[in-house]
Amino acid sequence: MGDTIRGERISIDGAGSYDEVDCETFNVNGTGKVSGDLYATTVDVDGTAKVGGRVDAVDLDVDGTAKVDGDVRGETVEVDGTAKFATNLSADHLAVDGTAKVGGNLDGHEVEADGTLKVSGSLVAADAQIDGTVKVGGVTDATTLAIDGTGTFGDVNADECSVAGSVRADSVSARTVDVTVEGRSTVGSVRATEVSVRPGDGSRSLASKLLGGDGERVFEVDTVEAESVELDATRAGTVVGDVVTLGPDAEVDVVYTDDLDAADATVGDVRPREEY
Repeated sequence: MGDTIRGERISIDGAGSYDEVDCETFNVNGTGKVSGDLYATTVDVDGTAKVGGRVDAVDLDVDGTAKVDGDVRGETVEVDGTAKFATNLSADHLAVDGTAKVGGNLDGHEVEADGTLKVSGSLVAADAQIDGTVKVGGVTDATTLAIDGTGTFGDVNADECSVAGSVRADSVSARTVDVTVEGRSTVGSVRATEVSVRPGDGSRSLASKLLGGDGERVFEVDTVEAESVELDATRAGTVVGDVVTLGPDAEVDVVYTDDLDAADATVGDVRPREEY
């Protein structure tokens, strides 16, 4: 085992091992191991790094491979390679172009993922933009949640939630929910002020395959409740709304509304709004 080290800049081009690091810049081009905590203004990992404790940095940039067993806190965290954070991650700005796995909770002001982001716990963010694949095991709480790809969630709470691709969730609660369906999506319940679901053009058939779908572009939901509801490419159990519009590819068991435009949709039963 190496020594505890402090200094302005520590660079590892071959192999290095330390008990604890406290420095301005920590750079790994080879293989670096810190058995305890790592404190630095800037952490750059171009090779392979393993930290047994926590990481506290202003900027953390992973272009290679990093594994951290403790909590991670940084103002900016960028992952262009592969990073595994065993517990919690907190960052003002998280950008993932590679693969990032968070074993605990993710707390970020801005979260951008063009690659793959997996969070075992909860995700809390002001603005979450997903252009790849995201999976969150716990609650997702965001002001804006935008998915252009595939998403798997527990419960979602957001002001604005938009999806262009495929989504799975236990429940979605938001002011506005806007979904362009590519592949099979399944949601337990949607509660919002405005809900709009439309079919995509098939350009994202891969999204369905990544979620284990069969390529069918459909939004399956048990219950939808909103003031304004517009649904197409949807199979729903119950739809409740002040104004409900259903497209030709919508199938609904029961609709509770006093204002229904069903076009060529398949509707089992229509009941007054007040009966719900």
